[in-house]
Amino acid sequence: MRGSSGRMIFVKMAVILVLFGAGYIFTRLVPLTLMNFKSVRPNMLYSWNETVKFKYVVLATVILLPLLQIVTMHMHNKKMRSLDILLDAYIGINATFIITAAAKWAVGKERPDYNDRILQNLKAHAILEGRRSFPSGHSSISMALVFYLVHHAWIAVKDTPKPLVRSVLLYIGIFVPIVVGCFVCISRIWDNRHDEVDVLVGYLIGITIPYITHITLKGKGKELIEEGSDSPATKAEESGAHSEVLEMEKCP
Repeated sequence: MRGSSGRMIFVKMAVILVLFGAGYIFTRLVPLTLMNFKSVRPNMLYSWNETVKFKYVVLATVILLPLLQIVTMHMHNKKMRSLDILLDAYIGINATFIITAAAKWAVGKERPDYNDRILQNLKAHAILEGRRSFPSGHSSISMALVFYLVHHAWIAVKDTPKPLVRSVLLYIGIFVPIVVGCFVCISRIWDNRHDEVDVLVGYLIGITIPYITHITLKGKGKELIEEGSDSPATKAEESGAHSEVLEMEKCP
């Protein structure tokens, strides 16, 4: 069973690397224009400063998930494989990343500030980025992170009997992430990087893909546990343990 668990962890890590690598490739490719999809807020001014830079979203994903995972596992009364749960979360976030990046590449929608980018004679990279409007990557990744933060926090909330701890977890682990995630989404409209359609679709992707991934991996995990419990080795161990108990009962 331990060997099977170790192999599964290795497989999950490989899946994360593949998803991230494929998503990164899509971000480097020249956008196509497979859909004639125009912005509902065209001819907006280009802003040199973004309210929330994407690197901060990535940094939050790398740091906040493990930290909240530690808190969740500390509060949880049941034995849970924290590494498995953390890897499942990163699979969901990277699945969101590759779907978002592939959609940006395929659609090639112009950002609201695209025309101003050309007028200001920005570098070629900035011009190409001006055609990656749909859907909003900030929105999708932020909400994917929020999904897992809230999910892990809710596990801890349900399993802790202390009212004060529950209140703190509800505020820090659920309320704050949701508010901050929504703020990131709205900031993309303020910065003229996206219109409302981009942000809404990114928001929905960030919730839907992690949910589907979570349900799928949860089902796979149950199958592995059932297979492990039905394996000959496990049955032999249970039989041996049962025999030892019977022998102890026979002793005076």
